[in-house]
Amino acid sequence: MTKIEFLQAVQKGRDDWDERLKGIDPSGTDQDPVPGKMRLRDLLYHIAWYEREMVSVCQLHSLVGSPWWNLPTDERNVYIMEEGQGVSLLEAYHQERQVYSALLAQLQTLSDEELENASFFKEMPPDWKPWQVIASNTYEHYAEHLADLA
Repeated sequence: MTKIEFLQAVQKGRDDWDERLKGIDPSGTDQDPVPGKMRLRDLLYHIAWYEREMVSVCQLHSLVGSPWWNLPTDERNVYIMEEGQGVSLLEAYHQERQVYSALLAQLQTLSDEELENASFFKEMPPDWKPWQVIASNTYEHYAEHLADLA
């Protein structure tokens, strides 16, 4: 995966995400909770949390972040949702936009070699590919939640 290919994949995933968000008024009220489904505020906060974690990984060139990474995914997501309870829909929307901008800026600093080789990132297992770690928390993650925006 080259840097150009990776950035194109991130942008394509983001374009799909943004297209699905069109027509949503973030200054309005959030929808009522539906069992088993995240509210829009929760979803935006959730996406921003994962993007924020990737900003740190890219900035520090280290597999660092929240201790919640040590938890099973469902349990981690419960903590993220609880953390975001005090955030309004509008705040979650703006946070997610700001974090994505910061993430994109960080991604643009990475080289082809850094995206392919775990040795550029402290604590990353040698058989991992950094671009795959980032992809699972960006464009693959957006695609996973597109249906939740319907």
